[in-house]
Amino acid sequence: MLYSDNTYPERRRAVKKSKYLASPNDDAVHKSAATELQKKLSTYAWNPELDEDHIMYCSDNKAHLYSLQRADFWTLQKDEWVSCFVINSWVNCLNWNQQDNMTRLVTPLVNYFDMERMPPVTKSIAHWRFVDRLKNFKYMDWKAIDPTKLEYIMTPAIAGNPGSHYVCFVVNFKSHKFEFLNSLTGGGEKLQLPNGEPSLYKQMFDVWLNEVEAFVTELYKLWKIKMPFQFTTFNWDTPKVPTQVDSDNCGVFCMKFLDEWGGEMQSFKGWSKLRKHGDNGKIAKIMDLRIDLCSSILTNSSNSRKEQVLKDAT
Repeated sequence: MLYSDNTYPERRRAVKKSKYLASPNDDAVHKSAATELQKKLSTYAWNPELDEDHIMYCSDNKAHLYSLQRADFWTLQKDEWVSCFVINSWVNCLNWNQQDNMTRLVTPLVNYFDMERMPPVTKSIAHWRFVDRLKNFKYMDWKAIDPTKLEYIMTPAIAGNPGSHYVCFVVNFKSHKFEFLNSLTGGGEKLQLPNGEPSLYKQMFDVWLNEVEAFVTELYKLWKIKMPFQFTTFNWDTPKVPTQVDSDNCGVFCMKFLDEWGGEMQSFKGWSKLRKHGDNGKIAKIMDLRIDLCSSILTNSSNSRKEQVLKDAT
């Protein structure tokens, strides 16, 4: 069973089931702590009897260049490996929500293959590589971002050969730290190998960080403001974060880190009370997260299909 009797007992309450009752995960959905609307949206999105190629998330007016088919949303079902397309669309939602006040700039997924052995580049090239990462956010004018308001620049990253694990890289301007968030270890890991060489994650982080530094430096120059810090004074940190209980949910954790990370474990809403529930409580919480992520993407104002999806699902 997905849920034990002593884990979130309120989940056992009777719930009116979706008209799209066809997914093998429906029981898990309707036992979850999600809202009624979230349950209807997720069962609609995850229904295997509906057209898998149906576009459920996009921008009809080309405000951004991200789109998701129903088959992409299937990767948010229980125990599924989350698609990189879903993660990048989530990144788009997070940036879209901050158009009037950008404090948490998130770049699209960085990949092991693209970054592991990228040769050193000049600051100018690094700056334009970072700007190029933002090209699919058509609504975003990078020159209009106030550098003094930036609290974080973040990115999801996938490592492994082939790519097999999602993590997050963070430049924390509030605490002057470079933070590596890894749900597999929960924090505290070393970024150097026993022989003193940087780990794969550190190599990837360094390449992306070089671009971030060049971008931020150029942004301050553009705004004619003296940069009040130097990247050389920042400390490296692998802080404590919630841990996954299996090998399938790193993408879910990565997406929540991008949304909620605030520099400490207490940033994550509702996680502390799960400690007493053990692994079963975490599994139940992860199902809630998957449902929440699915419904949040579908109903985000960046989605031109939002109203039609709501009509069809309810």
